[in-house]
Amino acid sequence: MHRVPYEDLRLGDIGFVAGEGFLSKAITRLTRRSDLRGIQTPSHAFVICSRTQVIEALDKTKIRPLAVYSAAFKAGRALAFRPPGTLQAKRVAMQSFVREYLNASYGWMQIMGFLPVLWARKRFGGKMANPAPGGEICSEISVLWLWRLQMSLHMGGEREAADRLAWVDLLDRDTTDPALLLAFCLQNLSTENK
Repeated sequence: MHRVPYEDLRLGDIGFVAGEGFLSKAITRLTRRSDLRGIQTPSHAFVICSRTQVIEALDKTKIRPLAVYSAAFKAGRALAFRPPGTLQAKRVAMQSFVREYLNASYGWMQIMGFLPVLWARKRFGGKMANPAPGGEICSEISVLWLWRLQMSLHMGGEREAADRLAWVDLLDRDTTDPALLLAFCLQNLSTENK
């Protein structure tokens, strides 16, 4: 993984943003971490699915213009990372990913269940599962994308790139929030540009 500026974003990159609404601020407050290297805690994660679009879970899993995050990137409230692998491998993975997850229902009950879980984790520590699964939320979509990409890289013969994504096996889609995913990205930074 390596950090990517807004103007260089491309298919397969993972984005994070610190939203400004009530729910975003609650998520940010409850997921604040000390291992983000001075980076603002994100409340939302998304995946770049083309040069100009993102796929993300909002009211459902949908595709929106990347430009909706332009101001957040300029203000320093958004950042992105590029996972390893060739663009061709990412295209193949993205086609099946979009087919499977586009229009998936949003996990409103999951978000409502996640807020008390986040509070309890912050207060008592440990890893607690969300008691209200169902639908997809933003961090899940991002984790599912990384799993799909890792599988595609293995199947496409890009073993070295897939091995550099081995850390995604440690992520649990039901307990990973945007800040935890960002922390994993930061822990797995590389110096190469693939």
